[in-house]
Amino acid sequence: MKYCTKKHILSFLLLCLCVCLCLSLVACEDYDDIVFNFYRDTCGDEYNAIELNLGANNFGIYYIEKEYGIWYLKDEEFLFDFDYVPETQGGGELMIYVATQQSYYESMIQQNNGLASLYNGKIVFSGSCEFSDNNTVATISPDNIYVNEMFIDPEHTVVMTKTSIPEENIVPFEIALDDMNFVPDTYIDFISDRTGRKFSCELANLWVDGFTMIGEWNTNGSVIPIRMELHEKVPYVEIYDVSESSEKLILTSYAKVVDDSTIELVSPKGDIFYTAPSTPATITKTN
Repeated sequence: MKYCTKKHILSFLLLCLCVCLCLSLVACEDYDDIVFNFYRDTCGDEYNAIELNLGANNFGIYYIEKEYGIWYLKDEEFLFDFDYVPETQGGGELMIYVATQQSYYESMIQQNNGLASLYNGKIVFSGSCEFSDNNTVATISPDNIYVNEMFIDPEHTVVMTKTSIPEENIVPFEIALDDMNFVPDTYIDFISDRTGRKFSCELANLWVDGFTMIGEWNTNGSVIPIRMELHEKVPYVEIYDVSESSEKLILTSYAKVVDDSTIELVSPKGDIFYTAPSTPATITKTN
């Protein structure tokens, strides 16, 4: 009888020890892991989205497996992704980056990857999170919001909740990106139908034939043969000096589309403009 009592007591003590160890492990779960798992872990496919409550007419939905979200502000939409710098590296705030027209252009030129326009985009939010016991709800109080360019009311507590939505409601990233219309249709018109046309930049005193894309740059009394490339997907210009056996890149520039016959160079770099032009440099398509 005494043996059985001691055995029961020992079993009870072992059970208590196991419970304490488990609680200790949960309590000591790394904050950095909690944050990262919050927006990357589907928890065995139990969750596939995160709903963001940012205030009146201001909300978002993040697709965990697609690794991107859509932020809805009144009648506008923005594509976004989360980012996080661990506390151990001097961070600790959950950040939101949105894709911009320029970040999309850069991602297509530098990486040929539209998804890169998210993490190359603009930071519009950062804050320190508090999590529910099961780590499925993150709240960020107003005094813990450090970057607020999402038009969130200064008194509003941001709430982000892991959830599950029907698969048919998940928008593929390529479709969402196309819906942003970062590249105007007029740019496609600008680079199309080149036969019998000429592209010229009056400020730089250069021109190229629209069919061959070969032409001349008149500079300092010299005529230098050049070749121009217009990117097929985004407004981006490259001009090469082809006077030697090997081409030399002498201008690169993103562009703003003015209309179907004119683009304006954005911060051009290279030998054609050693410094930023004092007046807008445009390339015009003419007959």
